[in-house]
Amino acid sequence: MGVVDRDSNQLALRLMKLLRLSWHYCKGFKTIGMLQMPSVVCERIEKIYDRLLQRALMKEVVYMEKQREELKRKVTIQH
Repeated sequence: MGVVDRDSNQLALRLMKLLRLSWHYCKGFKTIGMLQMPSVVCERIEKIYDRLLQRALMKEVVYMEKQREELKRKVTIQH
């Protein structure tokens, strides 16, 4: 929770919520005697997780591009 609390990171918050939801599903299905979650539930969780990862990767690409541009400006200013 540190990243969520410290940085207000929305991707981390969504991931935390997904992990909690997954844990509750696992616990619930186990309570009713099922050894594993139904495949449709697992697939849905995986799709949400994949979307979160894609968002994170896109944000990282944007962030790294901004860092490169900032570095170029600093180098240009120094010369």
